[in-house]
Amino acid sequence: MEISSPVSGIVEELFLAEGDSVDVGTPLARIVTEETSLIKKPVTKDDPGTPILEKQTVAVPKVGKTTAVEKKPVLISSIATVLGSRHIMNDELLKGHGEWDSEAIRSRTGCEERYWITGDENVETLAVKAVRNLLEMEKLSLADIDAIVCSTGTPLMMTPSLACRVLKELSPAKGEILMQAHDVSAACAGYMYALQNAVDILRDDPAKKVLVITAETLSPMVNHEDQKTVALFGDAATASLVSCEPRGGNVNILVNRPVLSAVGVDQKVLYVPHMGTGEKIEMEGLTVFKIAVRKMIDILAEACENRNVSVEQLDKIVPHQANERIIEAIRKTIHCPPEKMFNHIRKYANTSSNTIPFALVELMPQMKKDALVGLTAFGGGFTFGAAVIEKQ
Repeated sequence: MEISSPVSGIVEELFLAEGDSVDVGTPLARIVTEETSLIKKPVTKDDPGTPILEKQTVAVPKVGKTTAVEKKPVLISSIATVLGSRHIMNDELLKGHGEWDSEAIRSRTGCEERYWITGDENVETLAVKAVRNLLEMEKLSLADIDAIVCSTGTPLMMTPSLACRVLKELSPAKGEILMQAHDVSAACAGYMYALQNAVDILRDDPAKKVLVITAETLSPMVNHEDQKTVALFGDAATASLVSCEPRGGNVNILVNRPVLSAVGVDQKVLYVPHMGTGEKIEMEGLTVFKIAVRKMIDILAEACENRNVSVEQLDKIVPHQANERIIEAIRKTIHCPPEKMFNHIRKYANTSSNTIPFALVELMPQMKKDALVGLTAFGGGFTFGAAVIEKQ
């Protein structure tokens, strides 16, 4: 090895022979030098002694009231909605199938029509169109948005996420827009899950604007040989602007933080495969019915308790539009009058996480100021979510 010396001179004597092993700090050689003043380097010793450890007192700065984040009400000002462009009535759906007729579908599911994607449409094109419509409604650009949370159970791919694909599609050709963007996968309860994300973002920074997207295209995966499920599903997308700024949009809602939960079940009880695999949607209808009714009731009661109101005090209840029999079972179980339970499943069928925002666009303009509306949803997994919202 090479040894460097702090002085220049002549090596007069070596104290060690090749191969010797000595402790660190042992003298190696005598060097004769003409320098008269030398700075002696301290000898390094193997024995460091006994360390003395003392706890250092750190002064913790006092946080004044001015540094605390002020909690502000979280609002949904506007919601934009988009449907697949192929409009399908029950009679068209039944071509080639003789077991059921249009009335059989309506009586078993409540569905009379639905919208499916066609041509070049896909989950991304629907989502992008919904966002464009929302930004136009709100007189905003994408640069005004601080975060995107996208609920989808039917993404084109796992990565990039649909939220990031929307961000790329709407960003300018030159330059880039930076913001938080991610997907939520919670099936039909996805809007509740995404809303909780948005509420938490805004509680930390009330100055932000959050874009909540729902986008689902289930029609490519329906089993046309299964009449129990083929009529149930439609394709759609929505975009909601969530912020703490009163903007007076088309819905104008105050959102209390949603309550969320889930329970793990066998995948085939309610199964939606990956896009492009060739597999089809599978569902054990009776199992889904029983659990959906019970869990949507339970979690709505929990959301009401958090708001210090009872379910009976709600002016309107908006359940996930899964199936008319589920909606009716919930209504009868909680002894809710028909006019209090929102139901428009006949128009659009089950559009998964889109159903609640679609309902809000239709319902909220009719509601009086300060009206209380309960939202409750159930999805594959199983996932559950509920919230109490208030008309502003």
